[in-house]
Amino acid sequence: MSNPRVVLSGTVSRGKLRLHVRDTERRQLLRWRDGTPLTVTVEKKHANRSAAQNAYLWSTVYATILDERLSEQGWTEDDLHFFCKARFLSKRLAICDGNGEVVEDCVLGGSTTRLTVVQFCEFIDAIIQWSAEKLHVAVPPADPNWRQNAHE
Repeated sequence: MSNPRVVLSGTVSRGKLRLHVRDTERRQLLRWRDGTPLTVTVEKKHANRSAAQNAYLWSTVYATILDERLSEQGWTEDDLHFFCKARFLSKRLAICDGNGEVVEDCVLGGSTTRLTVVQFCEFIDAIIQWSAEKLHVAVPPADPNWRQNAHE
């Protein structure tokens, strides 16, 4: 049986928590019996990666690495993205038998969609450093005017 999880957003006003419950969350809550025990964790919300960061990753970082080194080996943008997620956001999963011995394991690449702005910067910085050290490819720094310059 799955363990359903409901994530709510909210705000604090004068020390009181005010939750914002959308229809989808309300429907999930109505599926639970009255009196169902819950665990509530409250944390300060952080901004997810920005559209500009994501655009820089794909239009400059990945494009430079592919153009300078990997496209000649048949790599695609998606290949590079999956590789970087596995290399820099890896998550090891293991299946154990009844004695706790690992019987099967694998490493998966994490997701970039829920990274904070700071975490996404760290992800990009790690790729740029790896590119310079391992591939000898220098990725240009972020250009705040990249959209304008792309049309020149």
